[in-house]
Amino acid sequence: MEEGFYSFGYHGKAGSGMGAMLFQAGRMTGFDMRRTRYDGTYAKADDGSITAEMILTVPPGVFLVSGAAARDQEYAIPFTLHFPPDFGLGKSVTTSIMGEPVRASFVKMRDL
Repeated sequence: MEEGFYSFGYHGKAGSGMGAMLFQAGRMTGFDMRRTRYDGTYAKADDGSITAEMILTVPPGVFLVSGAAARDQEYAIPFTLHFPPDFGLGKSVTTSIMGEPVRASFVKMRDL
């Protein structure tokens, strides 16, 4: 796992999007084109895979690609990502957001 800046694309049953994420010293922070924010921590396993515990903060009026409708108030959704080794080369990962699958792929854009 290399620290740095990553771009990511994602899609679910109700659409797709893209964003940017910073991986640094066991912490992740980022945003996407819908103005949602991502914050969390990650740990690398002996086999090179990474597990990340994340919080997705959704602003008012934003629907999710998982199919969740927009709300009047900001809200937060916890979720977990399991990254394979070398995920920064565009390998796909799938997670569950509010019970619905969302697939994402990450590409490392630059070092710190």
